[in-house]
Amino acid sequence: MAKDMKIDFKKMKCIVLLLLLAVAAIWLPGALRNDYNRRIVNISMVYMIVAMGLNFIIGLVGQMNLGSAGMYAAGAYTAALLATKLGLSLWFGVLAAIVVALIIGVGLGYPCLKLSGIYLALTTMAFGEIIRLILNNTSFAGGAIGIMEIPSFSIGSFVFDTQTKMFYLVLTFTFIMTLIALRIVHSKWGRVMRAIKYSPDVVSSAGVNIASMKVKAFTLSAIYIGIAGVLNVGMAGYTYPGDYSADISVRFFMMLLVGGVGSVPGCMLGALVVTILPEFLRFTEDYYLLIFYAIVFIMARVIPHGLISLPSEFFKLYRNMKQRSHNRCQCSK
Repeated sequence: MAKDMKIDFKKMKCIVLLLLLAVAAIWLPGALRNDYNRRIVNISMVYMIVAMGLNFIIGLVGQMNLGSAGMYAAGAYTAALLATKLGLSLWFGVLAAIVVALIIGVGLGYPCLKLSGIYLALTTMAFGEIIRLILNNTSFAGGAIGIMEIPSFSIGSFVFDTQTKMFYLVLTFTFIMTLIALRIVHSKWGRVMRAIKYSPDVVSSAGVNIASMKVKAFTLSAIYIGIAGVLNVGMAGYTYPGDYSADISVRFFMMLLVGGVGSVPGCMLGALVVTILPEFLRFTEDYYLLIFYAIVFIMARVIPHGLISLPSEFFKLYRNMKQRSHNRCQCSK
């Protein structure tokens, strides 16, 4: 009975997540007072896609990746260069970013197969910094100034040139990629990836090609993060290397830590909290980041499995209290 309730509880989290996205589509655009707030919400949804991608490699396979800024930059600059240099649509940029992500996934995945822990973290971080330095010192990519006047997404004569219009576009991407992520996590691939994380020797003895699965996880991660990069430049209209420092990679990892590693709804919740919480702390002026990181540190210590685990933890606590009460009643009889 308890097992069935647990399964239903997991399904309920996914249903609630999809309902929240539907409510957001109807209510948020009118409720937000200005373009700045709309932009923050749009960025939080872009970061949700990043977090879902990062979850494939960190949450499922258990491999550390601190090079997400490089993947983010690759997608963004691919679309930006095609749009400004060749005059191609950002829709074509999305497809090109996927191709570049496939190359990065294979090119970064295979060399990292024999690395783990801190060595893998440093290697992926070095990858991100190499990408940033190349962009910073390449005149074709705009150098330190970056690329300006990137055209917006458009469908025919309809241009997504306002934050409200971009809200619906980014929400559509987020919805589709959430469904795909949920499907992958609960598919055979997802189960194998989880097994690799916890029992790689057992998986290997079953005849599963662990190297291939890890490369697939890297590739899926790069595709998600690359698409998010394209959405970001389409929304901002510019990009420059300073947007892709190691700090943003740490911020992306923080989203998984806060929301819940291995959980798609947790990734989305973490992205929302890590993006919006600092804005609520702006009233503290120069201390808002200090307070924000202190809150994240406390959350990591108090809620090690992320915010998404709170409902199940409260449910377990309630069930244990109910069981203790029942046992006391039995003893009194």
